[in-house]
Amino acid sequence: MENSTEPKSIYAALALAQSEMGKTQKDNTNPHFKSKYADLASVMDACIPALSKHGIAVLQPMIDDEGGRFVKTVLAHGETDETVECRVPLIIGKNDMQGYGSAVTYARRYGLMAMAGNAAAANAPKLANSAHMRAAMLSGIKQTAKRSVTRMSDKDPTNKKEMSLTKPPN
Repeated sequence: MENSTEPKSIYAALALAQSEMGKTQKDNTNPHFKSKYADLASVMDACIPALSKHGIAVLQPMIDDEGGRFVKTVLAHGETDETVECRVPLIIGKNDMQGYGSAVTYARRYGLMAMAGNAAAANAPKLANSAHMRAAMLSGIKQTAKRSVTRMSDKDPTNKKEMSLTKPPN
């Protein structure tokens, strides 16, 4: 990481990354609806560089379990081994590979945008990288109640501890 003071949690690292992210550009046109949209590549271009700079990796495996089919978006912070995740259901319109691929792409796009706190806007200017913006984002993150993260133990990868920002871990 390039910062001299490394974030002490995934939320602090995410807040720093968000302060440097630009909005996703709606640079594609849907000819059927005659509207602009942001494709997965545009979302990744807006999010991944800032997340990576602050030590956050993005994983998006497909999950098939008793609850259905999902794309799980995982943000993993290398410095702390903390992860946060969400699951977006796969809604498959056509029962073929094109339908499946389309559903996966939509789920990956929406999952990454939701987890990164990113929004799509046509011709959106890149956010300014300012100390004031970082402070505001960190303050907002710290005030969020009862968010949990999973911290993997170095000794036993199956040992998960729930942590909360509202109180220090045990």
